[in-house]
Amino acid sequence: MRKNRRTILLFTAFLVCIALVSAVLFNLDRIMLAINGTPAGNSNDRTDTLDTVYIDGEAYRPKSTVKNYVIIGIDQYGATESNGYAQADFILVLSFDSADNSYRVIPINRDTMTEILVYDAFSGESKETVAQIALSHNDGTYTEISNTRKSKNTTKAVSDLLYGVEFKNYVSMSMNTIGIIVDHIGGVEVYVEDDMTSVDERLVAGQTVMLDGELATKFIGARGGVSDGTNVSRIKRQMVFFDAFIEKASSSQIDEELLLECYESVEDYIVTNAGEGIFGEISEKLSSYEKKETIMIPGESKVGKKYMEFYVDEEGLKDIVTDVFYKKAN
Repeated sequence: MRKNRRTILLFTAFLVCIALVSAVLFNLDRIMLAINGTPAGNSNDRTDTLDTVYIDGEAYRPKSTVKNYVIIGIDQYGATESNGYAQADFILVLSFDSADNSYRVIPINRDTMTEILVYDAFSGESKETVAQIALSHNDGTYTEISNTRKSKNTTKAVSDLLYGVEFKNYVSMSMNTIGIIVDHIGGVEVYVEDDMTSVDERLVAGQTVMLDGELATKFIGARGGVSDGTNVSRIKRQMVFFDAFIEKASSSQIDEELLLECYESVEDYIVTNAGEGIFGEISEKLSSYEKKETIMIPGESKVGKKYMEFYVDEEGLKDIVTDVFYKKAN
């Protein structure tokens, strides 16, 4: 019982970090981007039935041993009862395979151009438009819409992007303060690959640095002026931080009381379509399954009319989807 409680608390702390890796230092204008056009890999080259997906004319079925979860970090401060405008600034797919007791982590670039549902506040009807997947969480409106509905909308957008992959559950979290959590566990040590001295003089390329709360926020949030300035390079840096954070939080140095403080500070900031048991369910898998290499969806970042846009390499995405989530139908 004690072990299970600890893993639940650890996973909660893990979710907090996921939710907080949005562009804290990179502010986007609050204007919905809607661009006409058809994304690669749309319904023209795939069709779905209840249990079969057709990709390039070939039939695939979901792997029965795989369970998938989507984690959404929204750029909103405060408790999740607040229904104001917000974006899905960070999206992460966790895929667990009981066939070999392994799991994969698949970050979804928030700039990914794909089809999302947009709701008309006046007619109540919805339509699909091509925009950044981050905008799927605002439901295409500025009206007071529940975070449950927004989370379902983002989950659908991720599922559609990944050729109809079914998600067992979603968890979305409001922004909190990563500094408090990192400071709670005594800092996180990371290797700085890119020159980030323009962000903070302590973040020197080629150095191993102990991040306190303030520095951790800068490390995971910086975008402009670092590396190529795209969200792709920032995601890679965030994954470095996650691995270091989980290693530190899992160590014997961290007692249950500290993790309990983390849990209590964020329990009002979580929206999920599952009960509290989801934390135990996922955390047990995180602790007992083998983590395989993080999968980065290939693609290209471009400067759009107003924002950065990321276009997936559709052939590369198909390879990922058919390897991780599906198997060919007999």
